[in-house]
Amino acid sequence: MGRQTAVGLIDVSDNGTVLGMGEKTAATANDSAALHNASSENLVIPGTSLKTAEGLMYTRILVPVIFGIVVLAGLAGNSLVAYVIVSRHKMRHVWNLLLLNLAIADIALLAICGTFTTVFYVTVDWPFGDVFCRIMQYFVYVTCYVSVLTLVTVSAMRYYITLRGAVGQFVSSQRNIVILMVAIWLLCLTSQLPVAWILGVRDVRYEAFNLTVTECVFADYERGPALTLSFFSLAYVVPFVIISVVYLLLVLHLRNRPMPGVEKKSEKRTQHVARVVTSVIVAFGICWLPIHIHMILGSYKLLPPLEDYFIFPIIWTALVFLNSALNPLLYNLLSTEFRDSFRSVLCRHRQDAGGGPRYSSGKSKSTGSTSAGDD
Repeated sequence: MGRQTAVGLIDVSDNGTVLGMGEKTAATANDSAALHNASSENLVIPGTSLKTAEGLMYTRILVPVIFGIVVLAGLAGNSLVAYVIVSRHKMRHVWNLLLLNLAIADIALLAICGTFTTVFYVTVDWPFGDVFCRIMQYFVYVTCYVSVLTLVTVSAMRYYITLRGAVGQFVSSQRNIVILMVAIWLLCLTSQLPVAWILGVRDVRYEAFNLTVTECVFADYERGPALTLSFFSLAYVVPFVIISVVYLLLVLHLRNRPMPGVEKKSEKRTQHVARVVTSVIVAFGICWLPIHIHMILGSYKLLPPLEDYFIFPIIWTALVFLNSALNPLLYNLLSTEFRDSFRSVLCRHRQDAGGGPRYSSGKSKSTGSTSAGDD
């Protein structure tokens, strides 16, 4: 049915009404039980040819399977990124430390929010209680802001170093980068504490189905619009504009100021930066824009009728998780350095299991100024 996803949105339209505390009666409790037993019913979802049992089959079996695959793939990819950075000294330069920060945020989002959301679609009602609802929603906002601030930092540093032609003292210090990473987390952890008070467990009535279900939605509904608008502005519009402008300036700088005698190398780097820019902007924009729009419309009760829309929140949520799963590919596999490290780790694991000789990439050691994105 219309589902509350893991990103603090609320699926309330003309067909869904949030009930106040204590308003769930014995009759509505029976409605919830009926929802769980609907697999034996022959009800038809209004406005569709889909029967209740069929709808529940899709949302309780197919959706968790898809979410589970995306979450596991994302956890595996980001864990591999974190492992090669932490375990290899040559990989612990400034760019990769920032990418490690991004991987940690993606792991937290997928492990906490992805797991809760997957189980939620299996159980139909929110089964974890009010405390875990608030914790999950809190970490959705925290990890999103950490990812966004990290991407903005990476973009700004890439432009700064390219413009200066050298790595500055602050940028070249691993200690300073680690302090910056900790500062980003502390800022996000403290600034998003109000989310834990605004979001919580509520009983939502769907008149189209004559059912009441427990969902993780706005506990303080009046503050919902302000929260969704600020989240959209600060976690999407502003960083999206900054990243786009910075990478555009970077491309223009490389095109207009080629290094003498190395025009081919400059052209190759320009093309590579263009690929990175396209990957960053397209993935970030496509994966996060639908969920932001959905959250804003939901907070103002402007969503389409539930029977015409119930599948779309599932798609928007899957895109958010997919973005975290794709980040290792988009930000790390574009680098020869990471590709060699991935290959070395995976081949060594296979050869350790089979007793064969270990793989060696044969690449020269990286320096502290090596960019994770340079081929």
